[in-house]
Amino acid sequence: MYRATGVIGLLLLAATVSAQQATLTEEAAIRIGLSRNAVELRTEGSLMQAQGDRLDALARPNPELSYERESLDNADDEVAQKLTLSQRFDVSGRRALHIQAGDRHLEAARHEAEAWRAELAKRIRERYFTVLYQQKRRDAYAHMQSRIQLLNQALERRRAEGDVSAYDFQRARTEHAALDAEVGNARVDFQAEWQQLGALLGGEVQAYDALAGDLLPGQLIPRERLAEALDRHPLLRRLREQGDGYALQGRAESRTLPDLTLGLGLKRESSNQGSDHGLVLTASMPLPIFDKRQGNQARFHGREMLARSEYQLERDAALARMQGLWTQVTQYRSSARTFHDEAVAGAADLIEIAQAYYRAGEIGILELLDAHRGALAAELTALELEYKARLAHIELDYLTGGAAQ
Repeated sequence: MYRATGVIGLLLLAATVSAQQATLTEEAAIRIGLSRNAVELRTEGSLMQAQGDRLDALARPNPELSYERESLDNADDEVAQKLTLSQRFDVSGRRALHIQAGDRHLEAARHEAEAWRAELAKRIRERYFTVLYQQKRRDAYAHMQSRIQLLNQALERRRAEGDVSAYDFQRARTEHAALDAEVGNARVDFQAEWQQLGALLGGEVQAYDALAGDLLPGQLIPRERLAEALDRHPLLRRLREQGDGYALQGRAESRTLPDLTLGLGLKRESSNQGSDHGLVLTASMPLPIFDKRQGNQARFHGREMLARSEYQLERDAALARMQGLWTQVTQYRSSARTFHDEAVAGAADLIEIAQAYYRAGEIGILELLDAHRGALAAELTALELEYKARLAHIELDYLTGGAAQ
């Protein structure tokens, strides 16, 4: 029994270690971030508020029950009682227009929730690729550190044989110490960004210790399709729906025909001579002499103007921003590819050449270390270009509603 328990414990420990060493992908990060309870509550809350406004528009006025009792002194104890049930009716069509406006505002709320989630997804993606960038920088420094460490080990063997100068040996050790500090800084930068990503994803991020993916984005959509893709952005769709909703409310308030109230009831009159009863029919409506709903008309017309103008301003700014981002992504992608193919690959070849020359005694330790430093600098520059391209691509993808590629 104890042996079985021990085996189970080892299996659980292995599963825990495996989970702790899992690799997080971009898709998983977005899914985790958007499925958090706080995110769901925020989305549902905004929709419930809009649904409440729509329910107010759908609800009919409540019927009114009234009772009147009238007695006259010195009139043979005459008493009149009246019980009436009345209902107000919309005869102008305002209610139907307000219901349509409620539908528009509810749709606008859905787009607003979608826009907020898209903004959150953009933030998660930006943070994800920032962490991935720092991870790749950390790995580049660590790889350089391992190369210098191998060089130090070779120099130690040669020094024991009396085949290397004290200067070369000490210079390599100094370079190794400097790289140790840079590797430590890179690890701290990675951990700091990792904590920021964890704040967006919640506790589930603790199950991962590395990210997967490429910094360099894929091919973009053609430039001429940017304006078409922009119309998919939920923020602009929300503004359009809001403008339509306010326009419908303005039309409703421009109809000045007042509501008609009809009532039906019973009337009973009693006195010393006897009693009598009968039906009561009432009809009333307010006279639109002073209040002609001018305030509501101006209010909704102003809100419509604000929504329409904000839509146009946001669209023009977003289109200009998209054009610039498209150029940036295209240029950064091209520069990163060219630089990687030429400089990074060339730096790796330069290290091999420098090592051969150093072994042959044709160059000194400074030239060899400079070749290693050049390779690291080339790799870091390539990563920075890829990172810039990725951030611009994420922003462009957000503005096009996910249609950037």
